[in-house]
Amino acid sequence: MNIPIKKIMVQALLLRILITYGQGHSIEYIMTYKSSLENNKKNSQLYFLDILNNESLFRSEKSRDSDSIQNKTGYSGSGSTIFNDYFYIKKNMNNNSVYKFISVPLSTDKFNIKMTEPLNWKLSSDTKIIEKFRCQKAEVEYGGRRWIAWFTEEISIPEGPYIFNNLPGLIIQISDKNKEYVFQLIKIKKYYHKELYTTKMGKEIIQNEYEKIQIDYYNDPFAFVKSQNLKL
Repeated sequence: MNIPIKKIMVQALLLRILITYGQGHSIEYIMTYKSSLENNKKNSQLYFLDILNNESLFRSEKSRDSDSIQNKTGYSGSGSTIFNDYFYIKKNMNNNSVYKFISVPLSTDKFNIKMTEPLNWKLSSDTKIIEKFRCQKAEVEYGGRRWIAWFTEEISIPEGPYIFNNLPGLIIQISDKNKEYVFQLIKIKKYYHKELYTTKMGKEIIQNEYEKIQIDYYNDPFAFVKSQNLKL
């Protein structure tokens, strides 16, 4: 889905009020990425980072809408045939754990992976203003890519999109060196729910198993589902 990038809708004063007095926050990021299947055509997708009581949940707008429907109707199937359409990143700031939860397309089965690759941030003295916030540069190697982040200590939440966290403030923008993936904060507001949405815990696997599941699925989706004895 293509989403036009609109002007950032965040007011610095409002943000400071929310951060000071709010217990939970819902942060909206837009991810812009180059499609390898469409001659590097740029696409965009909305993601939400919900934070409550030292835990956070990162998911796409599509996943968030699906979760809302599930809570109301009890229907738990994603209905998607694209493997990465429905995934969640859950972080616990108390024990620094990060888990990725994956819904298997064409089924209701789920897997979860403990993300163990460390984030060895290198802080830079470089600074710049991004949408009224004084941001500082940080770099990290992750997933075979070099990522460049801009965070602000004006918002003292050590969080960010996807698996990225543990900087001295909120990540306002982060991209890989080649800008194939760019996350940009566009909105922040108070999170009014009493708890984070908790997806069903699945079978715990490691990254190599996850990659094999993806390959097997894309080679023959229906044969994969049948071989795994998954529920359609």
